[in-house]
Amino acid sequence: MMTAEPDYRWDGDRWWRWASGRWGPVSPADPQPRLAEVRTAPNRSDAELVASWMRFRGGTKKALRSLPSLLTSDEAVEFILAVELGDNQGILVLTSARLFFATNVRSPQIEFNAACEDVLSASVAAGRLRHPVTVHVRQSVARFSCVDAAAAEALVGLLTLRAAGLVLTTMAPGGAVISGHLPRNRVSGTSVPIEDEATAPVHATGQDSVGALADLTRMLELGLISQEEFAAKKAEILDRL
Repeated sequence: MMTAEPDYRWDGDRWWRWASGRWGPVSPADPQPRLAEVRTAPNRSDAELVASWMRFRGGTKKALRSLPSLLTSDEAVEFILAVELGDNQGILVLTSARLFFATNVRSPQIEFNAACEDVLSASVAAGRLRHPVTVHVRQSVARFSCVDAAAAEALVGLLTLRAAGLVLTTMAPGGAVISGHLPRNRVSGTSVPIEDEATAPVHATGQDSVGALADLTRMLELGLISQEEFAAKKAEILDRL
């Protein structure tokens, strides 16, 4: 199972959502994401789904077409960003195991490849037409540029949390999937199975509140929220007990 919505990620215990320029935990009272049934091999429908979330796809057609051949059978695609590395156009791909850049040529080549545990930090800066994205890995620095600043910020947020020990992934826990008429993928036009809201798992309020408090404390320690935001959200969670 995999989230069918680009703004949601799973940390092993609960959902997180990208909103207002940051990743934050989703409370049981908030809308929960739909789930899609995907396969990482051999048809790589995970790559197709994540590619459909790209808002800017300029200079990526060949790289996206060849992406499945660049993946191993045991890694899942988490994020794809259209970028340039020097004079080369292509895609910056985050998977469950690594971060790599694939060039947009007839036979794409990987020009940058780093294991997730080797990514130390990442940042994005504002530019006029293109926005610099800097990734620090062990003993080297990779500098990209991109058009979609919002998407770059979301990717940088994921990498920053990973470097701090918090892994947010597109892969979700198991759940029921409905058949029948399914919504269209907005880019490729393919059908994406989603979880029926009526069969979505029911969350235990007490257990989820404890998890929400733990996530909230972790966000405060990472500097993702202020003390005031922490206090307000904590009071909101405790009111539901």
